[in-house]
Amino acid sequence: MRICQLLVFFILSTLQLPAQRFLVSNENENLLYARVQNPVAVVVDGVDCKHLIVKTDNGTISAEDANKYSCKYIVLPEMPGTAKITLYKKYQRKLKKVGEMFFRVKQLPAPEPMVGNIDKDTVNKKMLIAMGGVRALQVNSNICATFEVLSYKVTLMRNDNTFAVINNTGARYNPVLLEHLYNLKSNDQIIFSDITVRYFDDKPFGLKMLSYKVTE
Repeated sequence: MRICQLLVFFILSTLQLPAQRFLVSNENENLLYARVQNPVAVVVDGVDCKHLIVKTDNGTISAEDANKYSCKYIVLPEMPGTAKITLYKKYQRKLKKVGEMFFRVKQLPAPEPMVGNIDKDTVNKKMLIAMGGVRALQVNSNICATFEVLSYKVTLMRNDNTFAVINNTGARYNPVLLEHLYNLKSNDQIIFSDITVRYFDDKPFGLKMLSYKVTE
């Protein structure tokens, strides 16, 4: 039995000799997001990063920083599906293929709308004004994506009655909305709805509404 185990180990080791161990990894378990900068790290056994060439068949891949010999890269896939990342090493003025890995590529999940950094159902009037507007963020994600807030509607209520409806273009409060915010009283309710955002030049899409009870 011992002889058989040694024989199997020798055969497996021999089969693995021609292959060079390598790894392309990220923090999302082999998942990339389309049209977003996805950081990945590349490691090839016994090869310095400056001797590596990394390519992809979906979008682009480039060094993470100004140091082009870094082992960290940014992958920017163009479309959902898969992305094949292929590693080459420079050998005698030629490129020798080391290996390839496949990553899943998905659309970026919808962001969460927020007024500044307010994450509660109640908000102090001064803080509400100081926040300056609405933004859209990827919550609990290591993906850095910037969404443009195009427009939203603000409904102001007092004693369950609507006393103002303001349409706002862009992320920042417009002057009319800002004037109403200064006149809010304790227990007034403010609702942000029809929040429309986009990423890059994609089609605009809507986000869930936000509702706050105002305190002074």
